[in-house]
Amino acid sequence: MSAVKPPTVAFVIPCYNEQAGIQHTLTYLLADITRLEKSKAISPGSYVTLVDDGSTDRTWDLIEKISRAHPKRVHGLKLSRNVGHQMRCWPDCSRRSEKPMQSFRLTRTCRTTCRSSRG
Repeated sequence: MSAVKPPTVAFVIPCYNEQAGIQHTLTYLLADITRLEKSKAISPGSYVTLVDDGSTDRTWDLIEKISRAHPKRVHGLKLSRNVGHQMRCWPDCSRRSEKPMQSFRLTRTCRTTCRSSRG
């Protein structure tokens, strides 16, 4: 009988003008992820994606800085303009799936207005 592998969890966090709170949030979230990983509740491959939804402050600069400091754990995605709640980009997220891992394709609109940071 084989052991069940812990799930890989992707924490997707929408950010709009979050320069004041993003570092605080990430400090606690990364500590929680590390704790969950050590307890084998989640896979070491679990990660955070910060989605900058067209912020007008320094949010993207901070996302880039954080992703460089944690290249395997934190990724960034920048939308060139505010498109509202993230469900506009990922309409299929609301569909339930029997699959343990589900991936989503960006709509054509989002593919042409996104920029990513991988540390």
